[in-house]
Amino acid sequence: MRVLFIAHEASRTGASIALLQEISFICKNYHTEIAPEVYFIRGGELLGEYRRLCPIYKGWIDNPRMTRVLHIMRLTEWYLYRQLVRRHYDCIYANSVVSFGKAVQIKKKMGEIRLIGHVHEAECMMKQYFVPSIPLDYFDTLITVSRLAAQNLIDNYAVRPCKIMIQHPVSSWVDLLLKGNVSLNIHDYKEDARLIGCFCKEEWAKATDVVPLFLHRFFEKYPKQNCKLVIIGKMPEKIVFLLDFVLRKMKLKDKVIMLGGINNPLDYIAQLDILLLLSREESYGLVAQEAAVMEKPIVGFYGATGVEEWIEKGAGIMVPYMDLGRMADAVNMLLSDEVKRLELGSQAKSIVRKIYENDSKMESVISSILNN
Repeated sequence: MRVLFIAHEASRTGASIALLQEISFICKNYHTEIAPEVYFIRGGELLGEYRRLCPIYKGWIDNPRMTRVLHIMRLTEWYLYRQLVRRHYDCIYANSVVSFGKAVQIKKKMGEIRLIGHVHEAECMMKQYFVPSIPLDYFDTLITVSRLAAQNLIDNYAVRPCKIMIQHPVSSWVDLLLKGNVSLNIHDYKEDARLIGCFCKEEWAKATDVVPLFLHRFFEKYPKQNCKLVIIGKMPEKIVFLLDFVLRKMKLKDKVIMLGGINNPLDYIAQLDILLLLSREESYGLVAQEAAVMEKPIVGFYGATGVEEWIEKGAGIMVPYMDLGRMADAVNMLLSDEVKRLELGSQAKSIVRKIYENDSKMESVISSILNN
Protein backbone atom coordinates (compact mmCIF):
# COMPACT_ATOMS: atom_id res chain seq x y z
CA MET A 1 0.00 0.00 0.00
CA ARG A 2 1.13 3.55 -0.75
CA VAL A 3 1.29 5.89 2.27
CA LEU A 4 1.82 9.65 2.23
CA PHE A 5 3.43 10.96 5.42
CA ILE A 6 2.97 14.71 5.94
CA ALA A 7 5.39 16.52 8.24
CA HIS A 8 5.75 20.16 9.21
CA GLU A 9 9.53 20.17 8.73
CA ALA A 10 12.63 17.98 8.58
CA SER A 11 14.41 19.63 11.50
CA ARG A 12 16.41 17.84 14.17
CA THR A 13 13.54 17.92 16.66
CA GLY A 14 11.58 15.20 18.46
CA ALA A 15 8.65 14.77 16.04
CA SER A 16 10.84 14.78 12.94
CA ILE A 17 13.40 12.38 14.43
CA ALA A 18 10.61 10.04 15.55
CA LEU A 19 9.12 10.03 12.03
CA LEU A 20 12.53 9.30 10.52
CA GLN A 21 12.85 6.29 12.82
CA GLU A 22 9.35 5.09 11.89
CA ILE A 23 10.02 5.29 8.16
CA SER A 24 13.41 3.63 8.58
CA PHE A 25 11.71 0.80 10.50
CA ILE A 26 9.04 0.44 7.80
CA CYS A 27 11.62 0.34 5.00
CA LYS A 28 13.58 -2.32 6.84
CA ASN A 29 10.76 -4.56 8.06
CA TYR A 30 7.64 -3.81 5.97
CA HIS A 31 9.03 -2.79 2.57
CA THR A 32 6.81 -5.32 0.78
CA GLU A 33 3.60 -4.11 2.47
CA ILE A 34 4.11 -0.35 2.83
CA ALA A 35 5.59 2.11 0.31
CA PRO A 36 6.20 5.41 2.19
CA GLU A 37 6.49 8.88 0.65
CA VAL A 38 6.91 12.11 2.63
CA TYR A 39 5.60 15.61 1.98
CA PHE A 40 7.36 18.31 4.02
CA ILE A 41 5.61 21.65 4.46
CA ARG A 42 9.05 23.12 5.16
CA GLY A 43 12.58 21.84 4.70
CA GLY A 44 15.23 21.09 7.30
CA GLU A 45 18.61 19.51 7.96
CA LEU A 46 17.24 15.95 7.94
CA LEU A 47 15.98 16.09 4.33
CA GLY A 48 19.01 14.16 3.08
CA GLU A 49 18.44 11.32 5.54
CA TYR A 50 14.78 11.08 4.56
CA ARG A 51 15.66 11.16 0.87
CA ARG A 52 17.86 8.09 1.28
CA LEU A 53 14.84 6.13 2.52
CA CYS A 54 11.95 7.14 0.26
CA PRO A 55 10.62 9.75 -2.21
CA ILE A 56 10.05 13.17 -0.66
CA TYR A 57 8.18 16.31 -1.71
CA LYS A 58 8.88 19.74 -0.26
CA GLY A 59 6.49 22.66 -0.02
CA TRP A 60 7.31 26.33 0.52
CA ILE A 61 7.54 28.54 3.58
CA ASP A 62 4.29 30.29 4.43
CA ASN A 63 5.39 33.90 4.87
CA PRO A 64 7.70 35.10 2.09
CA ARG A 65 8.15 38.87 1.97
CA MET A 66 7.76 39.51 -1.75
CA THR A 67 4.34 39.42 -3.42
CA ARG A 68 5.73 38.07 -6.71
CA VAL A 69 7.52 35.25 -4.93
CA LEU A 70 4.34 34.53 -2.94
CA HIS A 71 2.36 34.20 -6.17
CA ILE A 72 4.91 31.77 -7.64
CA MET A 73 4.94 29.76 -4.43
CA ARG A 74 1.16 29.48 -4.37
CA LEU A 75 1.13 28.23 -7.96
CA THR A 76 3.85 25.71 -7.12
CA GLU A 77 1.96 24.57 -4.01
CA TRP A 78 -1.23 24.17 -6.05
CA TYR A 79 0.66 22.12 -8.64
CA LEU A 80 2.18 19.95 -5.90
CA TYR A 81 -1.26 19.29 -4.40
CA ARG A 82 -2.53 18.15 -7.80
CA GLN A 83 0.44 15.82 -8.15
CA LEU A 84 -0.11 14.34 -4.70
CA VAL A 85 -3.82 13.79 -5.29
CA ARG A 86 -3.03 11.93 -8.51
CA ARG A 87 -0.73 9.55 -6.64
CA HIS A 88 -3.78 7.61 -5.35
CA TYR A 89 -2.51 6.94 -1.84
CA ASP A 90 -4.12 4.31 0.36
CA CYS A 91 -3.38 6.20 3.57
CA ILE A 92 -2.33 9.67 4.75
CA TYR A 93 -0.29 9.94 7.94
CA ALA A 94 -0.01 13.45 9.46
CA ASN A 95 2.97 13.75 11.82
CA SER A 96 2.22 16.38 14.53
CA VAL A 97 -0.83 18.64 14.73
CA VAL A 98 0.91 21.35 12.67
CA SER A 99 0.45 19.16 9.58
CA PHE A 100 -3.18 18.17 10.28
CA GLY A 101 -4.60 20.99 8.15
CA LYS A 102 -2.68 19.94 5.02
CA ALA A 103 -3.65 16.31 5.59
CA VAL A 104 -7.37 17.14 5.81
CA GLN A 105 -7.16 19.27 2.64
CA ILE A 106 -5.65 16.40 0.67
CA LYS A 107 -8.12 13.88 2.11
CA LYS A 108 -11.06 16.05 1.01
CA LYS A 109 -9.73 16.03 -2.56
CA MET A 110 -9.02 12.30 -2.58
CA GLY A 111 -12.29 11.13 -1.05
CA GLU A 112 -12.42 7.89 0.92
CA ILE A 113 -8.92 7.33 2.22
CA ARG A 114 -7.56 6.29 5.60
CA LEU A 115 -6.30 9.27 7.65
CA ILE A 116 -4.00 8.92 10.67
CA GLY A 117 -2.80 11.72 12.93
CA HIS A 118 0.26 11.45 15.17
CA VAL A 119 -0.02 13.86 18.11
CA HIS A 120 3.36 14.78 19.58
CA GLU A 121 1.96 17.72 21.55
CA ALA A 122 0.40 17.92 25.01
CA GLU A 123 -2.14 20.53 26.17
CA CYS A 124 -0.12 23.75 26.02
CA MET A 125 1.59 23.13 22.68
CA MET A 126 -1.61 21.76 21.15
CA LYS A 127 -3.44 24.98 22.07
CA GLN A 128 -0.65 26.94 20.43
CA TYR A 129 -0.38 25.03 17.14
CA PHE A 130 -3.66 23.21 16.53
CA VAL A 131 -6.33 24.98 14.46
CA PRO A 132 -9.70 24.29 16.18
CA SER A 133 -11.58 24.37 12.86
CA ILE A 134 -9.82 21.18 11.76
CA PRO A 135 -12.29 18.33 12.41
CA LEU A 136 -10.58 15.59 14.41
CA ASP A 137 -13.40 13.21 13.50
CA TYR A 138 -11.90 13.14 9.99
CA PHE A 139 -9.10 11.02 11.43
CA ASP A 140 -9.56 7.26 11.65
CA THR A 141 -6.85 6.93 14.31
CA LEU A 142 -4.94 9.36 16.51
CA ILE A 143 -1.58 8.13 17.79
CA THR A 144 -0.10 9.90 20.81
CA VAL A 145 3.35 9.73 22.37
CA SER A 146 2.18 9.36 25.97
CA ARG A 147 -0.80 9.04 28.31
CA LEU A 148 -0.42 12.77 29.03
CA ALA A 149 -1.00 13.64 25.36
CA ALA A 150 -3.82 11.09 25.05
CA GLN A 151 -5.66 12.45 28.10
CA ASN A 152 -5.53 15.95 26.63
CA LEU A 153 -7.37 14.73 23.51
CA ILE A 154 -10.02 13.06 25.65
CA ASP A 155 -10.52 15.94 28.11
CA ASN A 156 -10.24 18.97 25.83
CA TYR A 157 -11.16 17.74 22.34
CA ALA A 158 -13.84 15.12 23.09
CA VAL A 159 -11.91 12.39 21.27
CA ARG A 160 -13.19 8.92 22.07
CA PRO A 161 -10.57 6.73 23.82
CA CYS A 162 -11.18 3.91 21.32
CA LYS A 163 -9.80 6.18 18.58
CA ILE A 164 -6.49 6.75 20.40
CA MET A 165 -3.37 4.59 20.31
CA ILE A 166 -0.20 5.26 22.33
CA GLN A 167 3.21 4.78 20.75
CA HIS A 168 6.11 5.84 22.96
CA PRO A 169 8.97 7.22 20.88
CA VAL A 170 12.28 5.45 21.39
CA SER A 171 15.57 7.32 21.12
CA SER A 172 17.92 5.83 18.53
CA TRP A 173 20.65 6.06 21.17
CA VAL A 174 18.75 3.69 23.48
CA ASP A 175 19.19 0.78 21.08
CA LEU A 176 22.93 1.45 20.79
CA LEU A 177 23.37 1.94 24.53
CA LEU A 178 21.51 -1.25 25.45
CA LYS A 179 23.60 -3.22 22.96
CA GLY A 180 26.82 -1.61 24.17
CA ASN A 181 27.55 -0.15 20.74
CA VAL A 182 28.30 3.39 21.93
CA SER A 183 31.85 4.54 22.48
CA LEU A 184 31.73 7.36 25.02
CA ASN A 185 34.32 10.10 25.21
CA ILE A 186 34.02 10.84 28.91
CA HIS A 187 34.59 14.52 29.64
CA ASP A 188 36.22 15.56 32.87
CA TYR A 189 34.36 18.52 34.36
CA LYS A 190 37.31 19.02 36.74
CA GLU A 191 34.81 19.32 39.56
CA ASP A 192 34.68 17.58 42.93
CA ALA A 193 31.00 18.47 43.23
CA ARG A 194 28.05 16.21 42.45
CA LEU A 195 26.54 17.01 39.05
CA ILE A 196 22.86 17.57 38.26
CA GLY A 197 21.98 17.68 34.56
CA CYS A 198 19.33 19.91 33.01
CA PHE A 199 18.47 20.33 29.30
CA CYS A 200 17.30 23.82 28.36
CA LYS A 201 15.83 25.49 25.27
CA GLU A 202 14.37 28.89 24.53
CA GLU A 203 10.73 27.73 24.51
CA TRP A 204 8.57 28.84 27.44
CA ALA A 205 7.45 25.25 28.05
CA LYS A 206 11.07 24.18 28.70
CA ALA A 207 11.17 26.56 31.70
CA THR A 208 14.74 27.81 31.32
CA ASP A 209 13.69 30.85 33.35
CA VAL A 210 12.97 28.52 36.29
CA VAL A 211 16.64 27.43 36.55
CA PRO A 212 17.78 30.36 38.78
CA LEU A 213 14.64 30.03 40.92
CA PHE A 214 15.30 26.34 41.54
CA LEU A 215 18.96 26.94 42.38
CA HIS A 216 18.04 29.74 44.78
CA ARG A 217 15.52 27.54 46.56
CA PHE A 218 17.87 24.56 46.67
CA PHE A 219 20.88 26.35 48.16
CA GLU A 220 18.64 28.34 50.49
CA LYS A 221 17.49 25.02 51.99
CA TYR A 222 20.74 23.08 51.61
CA PRO A 223 23.66 25.56 51.60
CA LYS A 224 26.24 22.90 52.49
CA GLN A 225 25.38 20.60 49.58
CA ASN A 226 28.38 20.38 47.23
CA CYS A 227 26.83 20.18 43.76
CA LYS A 228 26.55 22.02 40.46
CA LEU A 229 23.90 22.24 37.76
CA VAL A 230 25.11 21.29 34.27
CA ILE A 231 22.99 23.08 31.64
CA ILE A 232 22.98 21.44 28.19
CA GLY A 233 21.17 22.74 25.13
CA LYS A 234 21.51 25.23 22.29
CA MET A 235 19.81 28.55 23.01
CA PRO A 236 19.84 31.97 21.30
CA GLU A 237 22.59 34.29 22.46
CA LYS A 238 20.03 36.65 24.02
CA ILE A 239 18.57 33.88 26.21
CA VAL A 240 22.05 32.78 27.30
CA PHE A 241 22.93 36.37 28.23
CA LEU A 242 19.73 36.84 30.25
CA LEU A 243 20.22 33.54 32.08
CA ASP A 244 23.83 34.43 32.85
CA PHE A 245 22.75 37.91 33.99
CA VAL A 246 20.16 36.57 36.45
CA LEU A 247 22.55 33.92 37.80
CA ARG A 248 25.20 36.58 38.44
CA LYS A 249 22.70 38.90 40.16
CA MET A 250 21.56 36.03 42.39
CA LYS A 251 25.19 35.06 43.10
CA LEU A 252 24.64 31.59 41.67
CA LYS A 253 26.96 31.71 38.66
CA ASP A 254 29.54 29.51 40.38
CA LYS A 255 26.88 26.82 40.87
CA VAL A 256 26.34 26.35 37.13
CA ILE A 257 28.26 24.80 34.23
CA MET A 258 26.81 25.97 30.90
CA LEU A 259 27.76 23.69 28.01
CA GLY A 260 25.43 25.03 25.31
CA GLY A 261 24.66 22.93 22.25
CA ILE A 262 26.90 19.86 21.96
CA ASN A 263 27.09 17.14 19.31
CA ASN A 264 26.93 14.13 21.62
CA PRO A 265 25.28 14.87 24.97
CA LEU A 266 25.74 11.23 26.03
CA ASP A 267 29.40 11.97 26.72
CA TYR A 268 28.26 14.46 29.36
CA ILE A 269 25.20 12.60 30.65
CA ALA A 270 27.58 9.78 31.60
CA GLN A 271 29.15 12.08 34.21
CA LEU A 272 25.89 13.18 35.83
CA ASP A 273 24.50 11.96 39.14
CA ILE A 274 20.89 13.06 38.51
CA LEU A 275 18.82 14.33 35.58
CA LEU A 276 16.46 17.20 36.39
CA LEU A 277 13.31 17.82 34.32
CA LEU A 278 12.22 21.42 34.90
CA SER A 279 9.83 21.64 31.93
CA ARG A 280 6.41 23.17 32.45
CA GLU A 281 5.13 20.77 29.81
CA GLU A 282 6.71 18.10 27.63
CA SER A 283 4.63 15.47 25.87
CA TYR A 284 7.41 12.92 26.25
CA GLY A 285 11.17 13.55 26.61
CA LEU A 286 13.73 11.40 24.81
CA VAL A 287 16.61 12.75 26.89
CA ALA A 288 15.02 11.13 29.95
CA GLN A 289 15.16 7.77 28.16
CA GLU A 290 18.83 8.26 27.35
CA ALA A 291 19.70 9.27 30.90
CA ALA A 292 17.71 6.37 32.35
CA VAL A 293 19.45 3.76 30.21
CA MET A 294 22.73 5.24 31.51
CA GLU A 295 21.41 4.58 35.04
CA LYS A 296 20.75 8.19 36.03
CA PRO A 297 17.72 8.72 38.30
CA ILE A 298 15.31 11.44 37.17
CA VAL A 299 13.46 14.13 39.11
CA GLY A 300 10.49 15.89 37.50
CA PHE A 301 7.07 17.47 38.03
CA TYR A 302 3.80 15.54 38.06
CA GLY A 303 1.57 16.52 35.15
CA ALA A 304 4.42 18.13 33.21
CA THR A 305 5.97 15.29 31.24
CA GLY A 306 4.85 12.18 29.41
CA VAL A 307 7.73 10.16 30.86
CA GLU A 308 6.04 10.48 34.26
CA GLU A 309 4.21 7.23 33.51
CA TRP A 310 7.42 5.22 33.80
CA ILE A 311 9.49 7.43 36.13
CA GLU A 312 6.95 6.87 38.90
CA LYS A 313 7.44 3.10 38.53
CA GLY A 314 10.87 3.46 40.12
CA ALA A 315 13.09 5.38 37.70
CA GLY A 316 13.23 8.50 39.84
CA ILE A 317 11.10 10.88 41.89
CA MET A 318 8.11 12.96 40.80
CA VAL A 319 7.06 16.01 42.83
CA PRO A 320 3.95 18.27 42.71
CA TYR A 321 3.73 20.53 39.67
CA MET A 322 6.21 23.45 39.81
CA ASP A 323 6.88 22.87 43.52
CA LEU A 324 10.53 23.91 43.62
CA GLY A 325 10.78 23.28 47.36
CA ARG A 326 9.76 19.63 46.99
CA MET A 327 12.04 19.29 43.98
CA ALA A 328 14.93 20.63 46.05
CA ASP A 329 14.11 18.07 48.76
CA ALA A 330 14.09 15.22 46.24
CA VAL A 331 17.42 16.26 44.70
CA ASN A 332 19.02 16.65 48.13
CA MET A 333 17.80 13.22 49.20
CA LEU A 334 19.31 11.56 46.12
CA LEU A 335 22.61 13.43 46.45
CA SER A 336 22.85 12.48 50.12
CA ASP A 337 21.81 8.83 49.74
CA GLU A 338 24.13 7.12 47.27
CA VAL A 339 22.52 3.71 47.77
CA LYS A 340 19.07 5.07 46.87
CA ARG A 341 20.48 7.02 43.93
CA LEU A 342 22.18 3.95 42.46
CA GLU A 343 19.11 1.80 43.11
CA LEU A 344 16.80 4.16 41.22
CA GLY A 345 19.37 4.46 38.43
CA SER A 346 19.52 0.69 38.02
CA GLN A 347 15.71 0.46 38.02
CA ALA A 348 15.53 3.26 35.44
CA LYS A 349 17.63 1.23 33.01
CA SER A 350 15.48 -1.88 33.49
CA ILE A 351 12.27 0.09 32.94
CA VAL A 352 13.53 1.73 29.74
CA ARG A 353 14.76 -1.65 28.48
CA LYS A 354 11.18 -2.96 28.73
CA ILE A 355 9.85 0.14 26.95
CA TYR A 356 12.37 -0.40 24.18
CA GLU A 357 11.46 -4.07 23.80
CA ASN A 358 7.77 -3.18 23.45
CA ASP A 359 7.78 0.12 21.56
CA SER A 360 10.75 -0.36 19.22
CA LYS A 361 8.46 -2.72 17.25
CA MET A 362 6.17 0.27 16.54
CA GLU A 363 3.10 -1.94 16.65
CA SER A 364 0.69 0.99 17.07
CA VAL A 365 2.06 2.74 13.99
CA ILE A 366 2.12 -0.36 11.78
CA SER A 367 -1.30 -1.67 12.82
CA SER A 368 -2.91 1.75 12.30
CA ILE A 369 -1.45 2.02 8.79
CA LEU A 370 -2.37 -1.53 7.80
CA ASN A 371 -5.74 -1.14 9.57
CA ASN A 372 -5.30 -4.42 11.45
